Amino acid sequence: MHTHAEAGRGGEDSLKPEWRAAAARYFGDAPTPTVDDVAAYYRERNMAAVVFTVDAETVTGRPAVPNEEIAEVAAANPDVLVPFASPGSAPASRAAAASASSTRTRCTWTTWPSTSRS
Repeated sequence: MHTHAEAGRGGEDSLKPEWRAAAARYFGDAPTPTVDDVAAYYRERNMAAVVFTVDAETVTGRPAVPNEEIAEVAAANPDVLVPFASPGSAPASRAAAASASSTRTRCTWTTWPSTSRS
């Protein structure tokens, strides 16, 4: 399973309000999961999931759930979470920091091709 951490522990939401409303119309009115919520959900079902953030900062101007938060929660829940980072649209300094921290947290990191259009 692949999943998204949609909100940070502090309650920050990386999606624009209109995107959140569209998601609610499509998926139903469900809570916005944190990484901790994703771990609990999959543990209850005796399953595992790959988890990463919704990183659309270049389009929304809203920061994504930090890769470091995903790595920290995944490290505490290795039986149910496999973390992926999403530094593709983050500023270069943050992407480099996330990559460097991957060696300390023993996580799997990947980048996706940019989806921004000029």
